[in-house]
Amino acid sequence: MSELSDLETLVLDFFLTSARNGRFNGVRAADAIARHTQTGSFQELLAQLIEGGSIECVFARRDVNPHIKRLPILPKDKQIEWVKIESLDSYCLYPSPALLAEKISPIELADRPFSRALLLGEAQLAFATFELGVLGRYRNDPRFVVQFHDYMGDMCISGEYYDSIKVPDRDKISVESFGLGLNADLIPHIIVFYRYLADLTPEHQQYWNSFVADHVPMCEPYFQSAVIGDWWENRSIRYAIQEEMRLINEMANAAFSKRLFRNEMTDDLSFDLSAFLVPSSDNFSSFIHSWDKLLSDNIEKDFFETRLI
Repeated sequence: MSELSDLETLVLDFFLTSARNGRFNGVRAADAIARHTQTGSFQELLAQLIEGGSIECVFARRDVNPHIKRLPILPKDKQIEWVKIESLDSYCLYPSPALLAEKISPIELADRPFSRALLLGEAQLAFATFELGVLGRYRNDPRFVVQFHDYMGDMCISGEYYDSIKVPDRDKISVESFGLGLNADLIPHIIVFYRYLADLTPEHQQYWNSFVADHVPMCEPYFQSAVIGDWWENRSIRYAIQEEMRLINEMANAAFSKRLFRNEMTDDLSFDLSAFLVPSSDNFSSFIHSWDKLLSDNIEKDFFETRLI
């Protein structure tokens, strides 16, 4: 076995062993060189494999955790440049999608399309786009809790049903986070990172896969919070109304010792007030009706009563 193929096999075997345990980790360069017993310059061999398109590197300089491929890989020339200057314990090696496509059987994880995407080298924070109807199954199933926030949401089976032996294991699932995407016509879509989709059971991965839509851009606030880890400074109009209601009640209590609104909004939104609505006449009517209940129907009837002195 040549030095090149020896190192390539080491990186491939490490990744596949990790992937089949659900982790999809790369091997640290310092560990790879310790196990690489052939002669020659490790960096030169690695540069040849990167140039040849069979090995990729993830650097701590760019990503805080190089042990997982969170983001798309840097261009080859930049990888080769950094391999020559970065310390061996600060980056990890991965087989490229091209190499994985050659080595992995077409039937492996065929029933788990999103897990298979990671197995074939997809970045964990790459995302799939879905039609909004994908959530209908979970919103209409009392076993599941679907929560909506400004530009994101989450879904899981509730604890009561998760612990129940009557519920099949295939349904004991969750999607840690989903976000809002908009196409050119501003039609909302649901976007989910492959990392979260890969945790679904085969049955639910196939269900989600049936709702896959053409790729759309991720909305900026979700990108800021979910990818960069920066919460946006400007919240939605819905949040502004929530704050106005809270402040009005606070001022009313201070001035008149009673509230104007019986109930205040919370961060957990009903579906009818979320950003995940298909723009249809029925949804518009539901949207208006929900706001009417939350605002005009929510006013304390006796707030404006006067007392004769």
